[in-house]
Formats: sequence, C-alpha cells, structure tokens
Amino acid sequence: MRIHLLALAAVLVAGSTPLLADSFVPYSTPGSVASATQMFATGNTVSAYFYSSNAGDTDTVSVFDVTTGNYLTPMYQLNNHASVQNGVPVVFSGANVGDMIAFDLTAAAYGPSTIFSSDPNRSTDGINHGYITPFSGLIGKADISGYYIGMEDLPFGTSDLDYNDDNFVISGVSTVPEPESFVLLATGLLGAAGAVRRRFAR
Repeated sequence: MRIHLLALAAVLVAGSTPLLADSFVPYSTPGSVASATQMFATGNTVSAYFYSSNAGDTDTVSVFDVTTGNYLTPMYQLNNHASVQNGVPVVFSGANVGDMIAFDLTAAAYGPSTIFSSDPNRSTDGINHGYITPFSGLIGKADISGYYIGMEDLPFGTSDLDYNDDNFVISGVSTVPEPESFVLLATGLLGAAGAVRRRFAR
C-alpha cells in the first residue's frame, strides 16, 4: 500500500512541476483591452523590479498615488532601456497603507503630456494600459513575490494591445486594501451616519 501511495505522490509532483515553473500568467487575449485592476499600497514603500521590454522607443514608468494625487519619488526612474535587471529594486517612497496606486507610462514619441496608465481615468485615451497579475519567481538572483505589470505604450487605435511593451514586477502592493484601510473606512462611514442622524434628530 505504501508503495502505491509513494508512486501516486511521485506522479502528482511530476505533473505539478511545470505549473511551479511559471512565474506569472502572460496576457491571454491580445487585441482586446485588459480589465483594469485596482492596486493598494501595503506600506510606505513600493518596490519595482525591471522584468523586460519589447518596446523599441524609450518609455518611462512612474508610480502614482491616486489617493493623494502625487507621484511617489523618484519620478520616471523606470526607464525601459536603462533599468537595473539583476533583481535590485527601484524603491518609491511616500505611500500610506491603503493608498490606491497606479502605474503611468510616458513614451518619448508622444511626450510627457500623454499618459498611458493602469488607471483608465488617468490615461489620455481613456483605456487601461496595464495588465496586472500575481508573480512569484526569480528576477536575477532575487526571489520575489508580488505582481507582474505588463504595459502598453501606444494609444488605443494604433496599439496591438498585447501588454508586453514594458514589464516589471511590483512588491509592496495588493489587490485589496489593508485591514487598516477597512477600519478607517468603517470609522468614516459611522461618523457620517452619526452626523446624518443628529441632523434629522433636530
């Protein structure tokens, strides 16, 4: 009986190995606009690791704090032709836990006033330019868990929408707000409800 169990376990492990080899799931529907994913800071810093670039032009990517309306410093440091590729992160500081985070790309061909963002509300053409999916794997010699961001660097109508022009991995973010944010939200809602109740009690 034990031999059969060991054989079954070996088959399961062998069958699952290719799944473990994938660091992330590439964008599966090129030609269509990716669904936007909201990201939230889990601490005061967001670390970005350059992954790859298929863009011929020079692009830069910045981390924008949607909640405060400010770019996290340094601005435009993720350059697709000059980024560090050995697992050393570029660290963006100044976020608050629970702040909504977006990733803004500017392309040299279009100038700094044209923004291609993972937040459609920030994009000049009004669409989502960031494909976001969980990541766990090696970049250089660093073993990183976070989110893979694949960016589109052309405007809607001329883009192939394959979301692999400028690619990096982000840590220090989550797809859901931290518990502290829920507490703050709940406190704010309770305060608002109390104000409404006092107003109607007069």
